[in-house]
Amino acid sequence: MESELQPSAPVRTWTSHPRPTMYSGRVGDLRSVDEIAPPFRHIFSEFTQFNEIQSLVMDDLLYADKSLVVSAPTGSGKTVIFELAMVRLLMNLEDADYGGDFKMIYVAPIKALCAEKFNGWREKFERIGVKSAEVTGDTDLRDFWDLPDCNLILTTPEKWNSVTRRWRQNVQFMRLIKLVMIDEVHILNDPNRGPVLEAVVSRMRNIHRFIGGESEGGMEPMRIIALSATAPNVADLAAWVGHGNTTCFYNIAESRRPIKIDKYVQGYYCDTNTSSYRFDLNLNYKLFDIIVKYSGNRPTLVFCSTRKATETAINHLVNNHPLRLTPDRTNALMEIAEKVQNVELKRCLPTGYVFYHAGMSFADRSLVEESFRAGNIPVMCCTSALAMGVNLPAHLVIIKSTQMYTDYGMEEYPESSIFQMIGRAGRPQFDTFGVAVIMTQRENVQKYERLATGSIPIESYLHEHLAEHLNSEIVLQTITDLASAMVWLRSTFLYVRALGAPVRYGLPAAKDKAQIERNLEELCRTVLNALEKYSAIAIVAKDQGGGEGSDGGDDGLRLSSTLYGRLMAHYCISFQTVKLLRKIKGTEPLLEMFTLLTYCQEFAVFKCRNSDKRVLNELNRSTTASSTIRFPLRGRIQNTTAMVSCLMQAVFGNLPIEHPSLQQEATRMIAIGRRLVKCMVEFISLGPRGSAEDGGVFHALLSTLVLRQCLETKLWENSPFLSKQLRGIGVVYAGQLAARGKVSFQELAETNPRELEVILKKAPPFGNNLVETVRKLPIFEIELVLKQDYVVEVTVTQQNKGYDRQVSVRLSVLVGDTSNEVLFFKDNVEIPPGTQYILQDSFKLQDATVATATGHVVCLNWVGLDCSKVLVINEEAAAAAAAKTSTTEKPRTRKSATTTNNGKGENKKITEYYRKQDPKQVPKEAEKVVETLKKPTENVAKSTNDTCQIDAAPKKRSLDLFQFSQKSKLGRSSSFNTTASSDTTLLEISNKLSRNEPQREVPRAEQTMPSKENLTDNDSGIWDVVEILPKEKSPVQEQRINYFYKAPTLQAARPVKSVSTGGNIIEMLRKEPLLLFGRPEDFGAQRQKDGSKRRVCLFGVFSEVTREGRRSGAAPAKSGVMINGGAQQKNDRVCPQNVREGGQTRKELDLG
Repeated sequence: MESELQPSAPVRTWTSHPRPTMYSGRVGDLRSVDEIAPPFRHIFSEFTQFNEIQSLVMDDLLYADKSLVVSAPTGSGKTVIFELAMVRLLMNLEDADYGGDFKMIYVAPIKALCAEKFNGWREKFERIGVKSAEVTGDTDLRDFWDLPDCNLILTTPEKWNSVTRRWRQNVQFMRLIKLVMIDEVHILNDPNRGPVLEAVVSRMRNIHRFIGGESEGGMEPMRIIALSATAPNVADLAAWVGHGNTTCFYNIAESRRPIKIDKYVQGYYCDTNTSSYRFDLNLNYKLFDIIVKYSGNRPTLVFCSTRKATETAINHLVNNHPLRLTPDRTNALMEIAEKVQNVELKRCLPTGYVFYHAGMSFADRSLVEESFRAGNIPVMCCTSALAMGVNLPAHLVIIKSTQMYTDYGMEEYPESSIFQMIGRAGRPQFDTFGVAVIMTQRENVQKYERLATGSIPIESYLHEHLAEHLNSEIVLQTITDLASAMVWLRSTFLYVRALGAPVRYGLPAAKDKAQIERNLEELCRTVLNALEKYSAIAIVAKDQGGGEGSDGGDDGLRLSSTLYGRLMAHYCISFQTVKLLRKIKGTEPLLEMFTLLTYCQEFAVFKCRNSDKRVLNELNRSTTASSTIRFPLRGRIQNTTAMVSCLMQAVFGNLPIEHPSLQQEATRMIAIGRRLVKCMVEFISLGPRGSAEDGGVFHALLSTLVLRQCLETKLWENSPFLSKQLRGIGVVYAGQLAARGKVSFQELAETNPRELEVILKKAPPFGNNLVETVRKLPIFEIELVLKQDYVVEVTVTQQNKGYDRQVSVRLSVLVGDTSNEVLFFKDNVEIPPGTQYILQDSFKLQDATVATATGHVVCLNWVGLDCSKVLVINEEAAAAAAAKTSTTEKPRTRKSATTTNNGKGENKKITEYYRKQDPKQVPKEAEKVVETLKKPTENVAKSTNDTCQIDAAPKKRSLDLFQFSQKSKLGRSSSFNTTASSDTTLLEISNKLSRNEPQREVPRAEQTMPSKENLTDNDSGIWDVVEILPKEKSPVQEQRINYFYKAPTLQAARPVKSVSTGGNIIEMLRKEPLLLFGRPEDFGAQRQKDGSKRRVCLFGVFSEVTREGRRSGAAPAKSGVMINGGAQQKNDRVCPQNVREGGQTRKELDLG
């Protein structure tokens, strides 16, 4: 049952005006503005007469209501044609004294054109009570209800496609659409965007027919006006737009353009050994000759394929071909140069050569646009994207190279882009003609000569995206069987073109229309079977009888949508992405879910440019851990997938992205990622719970929820920069706070406001306000209680009485068990007013033999507020699982995430068998490891259940207890005395280390290894264990290590926050006993500048005596395992390269 939208439009009153007679004011063949009724005449106030093309089509536009297709050269005043169509509709409403609401839809291929028309039409039409609204990708519009109260809607095909997919819930709105205007309909020739426009126009017509058939007496006709560049098959467009109804079309020759454009195609030799990039560079040497030959000392616009190419071309012209400028023009350019921010632009502006592209700041672009329109800039090089955006006409237009860089290499420009670039030639106010020169390879000359004369037909690419659009119509129930699928297909431009050129669309050659339709039907069958194979649709037998074996399956089979198909249509994702999501096993950690996201087809719109690879590779492999992404990629950044991963990780990691264009693309990637991850959450949570092999989807769903949190907040879930979420704290301030150890909300709340002001260099009461803001954040707690009959109660509460409810927080509550099954899930939970209880619910366990259940509260839009709870269900099973885990699991699969509400150790990755319900309880496995260290006859690797890649010592001994003596410079250290009291915890030390407090050089020390006989249980320290994950099975590198602090009595242990690896590790080992987990690379293994491999050395128990201790005769300060980066420099060694005891050489790890 449809729920109709009831618009609240004001009642419109019209004032009657006498209509001018047809042809009034006509001069020759040109029609006069006097023909327009007085209330609408101001719309055309910029001129007194319509041009030749506008005059030619005026009768069918202004005095009839038929749909219309006009093919005319770019720049022939086609905007006025749309304005005449809108005036015709308004005149009809006035004549009918219609006081209700109505809608006019303008569809343009890109947002820039919508913005241009919106700015031009808003003021014109508001004078007569017609409100305009721009509804593009930048608009947060989810449904018709969100549409503003307006009459003229300007949108893109993609946006209108997503909106009209919900038309059945908004039938009344669709009835209000009286006029649809399609600009640049030749975009159908674009393989990616053309199918979207084709599908949305066909849907609008089908909706009109469906609603018209339902309503009594039918509905008023919906008029369609489509404008195209010059093309030979305008009749095909008219047949598609009209679909059996009367449709007029005009195919206006290039010769009738108001400002003639002389087109030239210049071919240049390019041998097979010359790359496209080198060919493009070589064209720079031809540019100046073409400018001199064709410009006539008037403004010239040079279109280049990339942003870098625009700057390269300008630099060549500046350095080799200086211009002679008048003093007035030179002074004007100097004034502009003082205002721009871009250094290169500032340098070249006074010469008269300027580049222009989207990578420049908005202020710089505006200054250049204004100066070019004023005629102060003689030559401007810009990207081809400008042709579809800002209107900057020039006398001469040069298309330097007809190829553009894509992920699949250099490809030819889309024909629509060539048309747009050519259309910029000729300035209506100043020129009687324009010139366009296409510079291309010699073998392409004939092709572009045909294109320039408009002899290349407009084709359909819907057959390449048929799965997505068939599925969306099945979801809308426009298609219910094969017969209705063919009815829909006949309404497309693909059908019209396939009848005339079937081979072009992969169909067998045939002249008979019936045979072509049978071939199209077979194409539909193939696509529908593919959708059914991946569970996007269901094909079932109809109730009336028949089945799969019935003749002509369209009579025996019914098509219905499935969950996956509905998600595919709702979120507008591609069929390839659905195939990718179907590969989810259910056990994926965060890294794998993030990687899967980057492989989605929706990111294929981005291009990995050569000019951007330097910045991307620096983010991927920086020399410092603080400026490197969390999950570095192997090799160099070469494709879109790697680019997406790198940029999104840079955003999450608060890393600066140098290039403005990459910043803009990163913002778009985050927006696309948010849409995709919302789909992934529903895809996993609502879909099947997993097969018997994988046992459920709990881990994958938890990882996806965390990934959604990262995309919403633009931070990693364990980010130290979480203060960036607070008002008044940006990227810089968040970095300063993180550098001083303020990495959780609890630490911020407990910090003296004056200290915060000192860190941020702010005046009071900034610190007080910041602390107060943090103290108003919610504190969540989740409780799981096992009741009778294995019913588990889930309670989520908000514990902070000072919580400010103006802070919007949305939660997801997830409970899963040890078998990876999802026991309970509730998404988008809001905090209700007036109570501390956010959620109170329950569920019944289906399997009472599971060991534990874990509940997680994940905030959708905040990092640092999550919490979790573990409930033991079956103690025997839990103990057995712990024992099994400690003996069989590999380090890579033992990682999990824990979250604490106070921010201490948020989302820390630790080895799972060391993680228990009570973090204060020492893991027994740790005791076993320490006990093993006291037995030099056993092997360390065996003591840790063979989880190490290598042994820490020769096999006959666990750790060599040999003596050695070496004076060495240990590097920088913190200001703490190495003989710190045993009460000092590692948490305190790491906090102070992270605050960058003054450091001092550590004096050279005599290090003496105690003998076995001197080791006792009461020794001054506890031995540290290094667990090295297998390199070939290790996940992508993380520049972090997770620690456990252990008191000397082995009676307490607690996790502490991750500390980035570096020189301080050795200092921490010297000060406090640790249990370290990580990989060899984390402890300093890296390649030297000369390509040699650095070595990491693991030693046995040792103790050191500080210089102060030797003077005072103090005992050794601490004992532990020493880990050394093993640098090759002469004066940067902790121990000699060769240390022997009993003829045995110290073990070295070659870690490459």
